[in-house]
Amino acid sequence: MWYTEPENMPRPFQHKTILVFTNSVLSNSDRAKLEGIYDSATRHGWHIQVFAGAVSAKDYLRLLREWQPAGCIVDGRLRKTGAFPPRVSGVPVVQLGNSYGVPPLRDNIGLDSRAIAREAADILTKRTSAGFAYVSAPGHPPWSQARCGFFCERLRAAGLACDTLTTLSAQNVSGNMKSCISFLRRLRKPASVMLACDDLAPLVYAAARNLRLKIPEDLNIISVDNNPSICQNLRPTLSSIEPDFRNGAFKACERLDARTNGRKGRLPRLKYGIAAIALRQSSASTGQAHCIKAAQDWILRHANEPIRVPDVVSVMGYGRRRAEQLFADATGRTIAEAIEDARFANVTAALRGNSLRISAIAALCGFSSPSYLATAFRRRYGKSISEWKRDPAEPPGYFARKSRKTARSVTTSG
Repeated sequence: MWYTEPENMPRPFQHKTILVFTNSVLSNSDRAKLEGIYDSATRHGWHIQVFAGAVSAKDYLRLLREWQPAGCIVDGRLRKTGAFPPRVSGVPVVQLGNSYGVPPLRDNIGLDSRAIAREAADILTKRTSAGFAYVSAPGHPPWSQARCGFFCERLRAAGLACDTLTTLSAQNVSGNMKSCISFLRRLRKPASVMLACDDLAPLVYAAARNLRLKIPEDLNIISVDNNPSICQNLRPTLSSIEPDFRNGAFKACERLDARTNGRKGRLPRLKYGIAAIALRQSSASTGQAHCIKAAQDWILRHANEPIRVPDVVSVMGYGRRRAEQLFADATGRTIAEAIEDARFANVTAALRGNSLRISAIAALCGFSSPSYLATAFRRRYGKSISEWKRDPAEPPGYFARKSRKTARSVTTSG
């Protein structure tokens, strides 16, 4: 266990110190939760103290004595028994995230695993599939079991069977590859596959290459977490469902604020669901999947150039009207929107990564002039470039673009 402590912090600490016990600060999900907690803390005037990693009941009580917090937020994954965290009079505790196998605390903000698994099933059942499968995380942990159960339940309701791979091990990497190859070989093709999390994708992709299976023609794949370092760097890119971790953190802070301000009695249990559904190449409709993938890859490679829609159409091998229709049906956005998304992804990466002038960024990212970039940036993000650099948040519609054919929010990234 470790924690961060501000330098020269005088004791005793301010009354509204909140202790946050989290499983890690390294994963995207944990960082999103902490971002939501820190944002809420600013509004409430709290001081946040983070402790990462496993903590015993003894250490927990010691930290409460030392910090004298107004309340605590505890990651559900840290709760291995019902005795943790121990109750301390006057210190309310909110559980953030599910504690599988252990009854949740009275104040619990849990992930809606049913909603995530059902969404994955609904997406995959709209593809042309002869078989369905679920690949569990190594060790088949309780959170993966829950997603598996809800995914299979949804398929059964539609009269469909589901094969499951639950034998992967965190210690036996070579054995995992053999198990995955054997599992994929047995599936009826084309198959639609849900992965418990994005971390499984490199293994599944490698096993598919070993069997010379094509994605998405032979395997239609969707995952969970929407980790861009994985999803956008695989080829083909990985479709993934992003849980709304930040919203869960907001809800946890609001519940803790109510408790620290004297709210008594039982309050309703809350859940956080889906932030975005990022549909990429791994779950593209298979009829014209090849031309769609080619167009998306070409856009990624040439987004920094002054490309236009006709340039992309020429890559697809169809007339313009048919090409734009196919692209929109498969991805939920137009070719022009895909080009814009790719360009702005490069712009925000440049703004985060260095101190280039706006004129240089405009030239590097395919914009005709700095003034046009500034105008387009404000239209997209609702703020100027300098304002965005102080608060780098994606626009509400970036990860939740409304499909032309459905009322659900989806995105497609290259």
